[in-house]
Amino acid sequence: MSKKSQPIKALLYPNPMKNVKGTYMARTSTYGTVGIKEICKSKSKKRGELNNPDSMEFYVNLFFEEMAELLTLGYNINTGYFKAAVKINGTFDTKNDDFDSEKHKINFKFSQGNIMRKIAKGTKAQILHLRPFNFVISAVKDVYSGSLNEIITPGNNLIIDGVKIKLVGEHPDVGVYFINVDSKKQTKVAYNEVAINQNNKLIVVIPNLASGNYQLVISTQYAGSGTPLNEPRSCSLVQTLKVI
Repeated sequence: MSKKSQPIKALLYPNPMKNVKGTYMARTSTYGTVGIKEICKSKSKKRGELNNPDSMEFYVNLFFEEMAELLTLGYNINTGYFKAAVKINGTFDTKNDDFDSEKHKINFKFSQGNIMRKIAKGTKAQILHLRPFNFVISAVKDVYSGSLNEIITPGNNLIIDGVKIKLVGEHPDVGVYFINVDSKKQTKVAYNEVAINQNNKLIVVIPNLASGNYQLVISTQYAGSGTPLNEPRSCSLVQTLKVI
């Protein structure tokens, strides 16, 4: 773990937070989402025949299966890389109340461990000054899970922050799209599923998407003021979103 960390590439976006100092915020420039299989293959390439990616994947899955079982038994987890614990959401009216699936929910909470904290302390960011800022998606939040720029939950609300992202125009391409990274299938948010439509904020209902990785794209003729643009222009979120 003494190896020097590579700088994290990031882009600057307008700061959507009011009454906060600083005109811009940094968002990491991600290259997609990787799972256990991809991580094992990446590591095996660095270590050659010493690491078989299929064997690594098998044992990593065993580890996480056992970890999940221990969590459900009430154990807290501390791997050094992350910590995990079970949280029961919801309240109980009396001491004799039982768990009710309609009122209560089990959540598994993960947080940064000491090893990742040390890595973060020794890692710097390389700011890529490449993107115009007059039309951009700066961040999204999945209301159900609270996930920022990562997990999305079909059938629930997604808060989209940005600049000049208001849906304006009669062109049929205007709208919010979720594009499957693998199949390239585009799923458009229905017009009546857009709850908030503002210059710097959209709130939409996430369509019934299958499990997978998705790119979020907004297409609009919004010009900021005055006459709408003749043709729609599009922007996408840098991060890849995932439906589990």
